[in-house]
This record gives sequence, structure tokens and C-alpha cells, in this order.
Amino acid sequence: MKIALLILALITAVAGIAAAAVRYATEPLTWHQTFGAEGCCIDITHAGGLLDGEPYTNSLEALRQNYSAGRRIFEIDLSLTADGRIVLAHDWNAYGGVAPDSSEFLKQGPLTRLDLDGFLAWLRLECAGCRVVTDAKFDFVHFRDAFFHRVPVPESRDRFILQTYDFETVHALAELDPEQPQILTLYRVREVPDEELSRLAQVPGLLAVTMPIDRVPLQAASTIEATGKPVFTHGYPWMMQSELILRTARLFGITGFYKD
Repeated sequence: MKIALLILALITAVAGIAAAAVRYATEPLTWHQTFGAEGCCIDITHAGGLLDGEPYTNSLEALRQNYSAGRRIFEIDLSLTADGRIVLAHDWNAYGGVAPDSSEFLKQGPLTRLDLDGFLAWLRLECAGCRVVTDAKFDFVHFRDAFFHRVPVPESRDRFILQTYDFETVHALAELDPEQPQILTLYRVREVPDEELSRLAQVPGLLAVTMPIDRVPLQAASTIEATGKPVFTHGYPWMMQSELILRTARLFGITGFYKD
């Protein structure tokens, strides 16, 4: 018992020293609401933001609450209903993993659910100056074509940063519209060849590369060096609420965080 207590005390002391070292080695986090800001940190409101502590709702209430709190960059999750409608939803877990019809989803209470057109209306009427990062949970080409149809004017599309999911879709989008802002997210990509990273430096509309926070220590610095682009990160809500974790990520060059 005494040995176990000594080991626990040693672990606690080491953790405390490490935490103090991280805080000493990094500047306090300052949050920016524009991609044009210099330095750290860009605040990307993940899945519409927390609603009274609840993540992933992508609801009108979450969007309004976080907008009222001063947040201006919103990441939204987009899913496809059984009848082919694009709606704001992270997943279909509440429906047993099976996509419902849009009428069923949009009438689900107590929160106000949105389809893509409803979100665009909110953005136009209530979210002046906001920018939007999209996370399509279905075929990207399907989403891209639907997006270009609904937002046909290039100047209006500039408010949106389309997340792409592999190197092929990055270059395909850039070929279709070189100026369309995009972010390559690596959460679906396991192999990251150096030559592919180097090619990203030539994509004018690519604003950043995003990776899961567990990959930051091994991949962030090399990605920044190869691409010349900022690197952002995301993780579970409790991770993104930990200043220690965020400041540790800063040590590896991270300048943007998807926070709930």
C-alpha cells in the first residue's frame, strides 16, 4: 500500500511539473474570430457549438447561443436524410444509425433542426460577418455540387470553407474553382506521403490542414513545414476545453482549434 501511494504521489508530482512547464513555455491563449488573424488562436465553433453544455446538436439554438457569445466561425455537420435532403446533423445515432426521412428529422423536438436551406437563411439574416466550415458526412462530390447550386455566386461562396477529405478531392475542388476556400482534414487519411503534402503548398484556396489532436505530436510540425499552411486540430469536447491540452498543442505549432 505504501509503495502504491508513493507511486501515485510521484505520478501526480511529475504531472504537475509537466503542466507547469507547458504553461511557462506557452503564451496565454487569445481567441480570434477570423482566419486573417495573425498568431494563435483561431476559434472554430465545432458542430454549432455547445448548447448549455451539450455538444454536437448543430441546432438553431446552439448557433444563436454561440453567436450571442461573440463566436463568428462555425463548423457544421451535414448529413443526408433517407429522402436525400441535406440537413445539419452529426450522425444518426438517435435513430439507431439509420437515416430518417427529412420530415421526421426536422420535426424532432425540442430543438430546432435545420436543413441546408434553413441554415443558409439563418446565415443571411442573423449571422452577419460569419464564416462557415462544412463537414459533409456523405459523398463530398454530392455535397460540393449541391453547395455550388445553392450558392452560385463566387463572392457569396467565399464565406464558406469546404472541408475536403483526401488529396484527390483537394485538387479536384481547386481545379473546379481555384479560389474556393477549403481545409483539408486528415481524420479519414492514414497515409500522408511527403510528396502529397508538398503539393498542397500550390493550392491557393487551401487555408489550413486539420488533424486529430492525437496526431499532432508526430505530424503537425512536418505538415506545417511541407505545406507552408497553418495546422488546426480537433478532439473530444473535454479535450478542447482543457487549456493544458490546447497549450501543449501550441508547442507543436497548432494555431486553430475546433472547440465546442
